[in-house]
Amino acid sequence: MPLFGGKPKLTLSQALAKREPEATVLPLITADAAKKADEDGKLPLQLAAVKRSSPAVFKALLDAFPEAVSMPDPNGFLPIQKVLGYRAPDEVVKLLLAAFPDSISAKDKFGFLPLHTHLMNATEGTTAMLLAGYPEAAKVKDGKQGYLPLHLAARFKAPANAVRAVLDAHPPAAQAKDSDGQLPLHLALVSGAPAAVVKVLLAFHPESISAAGKEDAMPLDLCGEDAEVRAVLELAGTDAGQAKLKVEVFGALDAVGARANLEALEKQKAELEAKLAQVVTRITDAKAELAKIEGEEKMGA
Repeated sequence: MPLFGGKPKLTLSQALAKREPEATVLPLITADAAKKADEDGKLPLQLAAVKRSSPAVFKALLDAFPEAVSMPDPNGFLPIQKVLGYRAPDEVVKLLLAAFPDSISAKDKFGFLPLHTHLMNATEGTTAMLLAGYPEAAKVKDGKQGYLPLHLAARFKAPANAVRAVLDAHPPAAQAKDSDGQLPLHLALVSGAPAAVVKVLLAFHPESISAAGKEDAMPLDLCGEDAEVRAVLELAGTDAGQAKLKVEVFGALDAVGARANLEALEKQKAELEAKLAQVVTRITDAKAELAKIEGEEKMGA
């Protein structure tokens, strides 16, 4: 107990548990403190994962005790698996993956990859990062309900850019049914997904509009009172409407891709032209050398 009635000094674990500000937490982070578990057996890095600590705190903890990033907590979860469940910012996810790259393909005790966990709590940006590090994750079903990542994204109302990233990594997922016979579109509609998500799902699998889901419910039966979503579904009911949706979803991105492809081809052309110029020069030099040799031979004859 401190003298004169002052506040007792916090340990690192206590400061993290109380979500104290960086100014309080950072000075407490030392090599010894980062290795000391709390009364529940959790290391400071594991506490930071569930208390949504700042990137600066995570970096300091990793610098102080790097091995903690690969150590499961008392419940068997790695830090990366916990932070994704608590919607950690991208910078924190990057720090943890950089410190332990193999964790991106590590399943938790429920058979969930980091991508699965993330898509139940999706935020902007993180989806693309996880898929870039482990593209095959888009094809892996979870160990609990047998959901593909796209099913989870649809059911838990992931943003449209996250849904699109998963589909780009594994397009066939748009037509994959879950154990109840529901397509991602059905799951998205039941969860109340916005029109932007519905557009993406229909663009990748237009036939979804005429597919029955659980208890034979059709997409139009599942859209509730959302007028914008209903309008998208009605548009997808015609060939012309499906074509329009594809343009809306793929058009801008295709233009970007075409431009990048053109730039790459122009660069290749320039490189080939430079190599051709070198070859022409060598041919010209070789001809000149041959002419010189032939001339000397004639003079000597």
